[in-house]
Amino acid sequence: MDIDMGFRFLMTVINACLSLVIAFLPVISISLLKLEGEALELNIHERLLQERDGELQYQLQMFAEYVEGRPTRFQLLRVFELDWTLPLKIIHLCVTYQIIIVQLTHLF
Repeated sequence: MDIDMGFRFLMTVINACLSLVIAFLPVISISLLKLEGEALELNIHERLLQERDGELQYQLQMFAEYVEGRPTRFQLLRVFELDWTLPLKIIHLCVTYQIIIVQLTHLF
């Protein structure tokens, strides 16, 4: 009987962890995409330092300014930025509203 309860608990924990991973997989993917954008920016600057052709150097400079001026950002309803801090913001929001609900339930 105890083994069955332990197995159920273990499966519940694994299910909860997998649900969280699936829920935040887009955030992880977007963070990896941002890292690729930063790596591209570094590669452009390295190539700019090595290039001797004036025309290509000018084009690389213009592209570097374009990439720096428009960083990779994804937003959810223009409220939450989709990055690695989103799970923390969601937890913070849930805890805040739970505190408010607990405080209001003591009034009635």
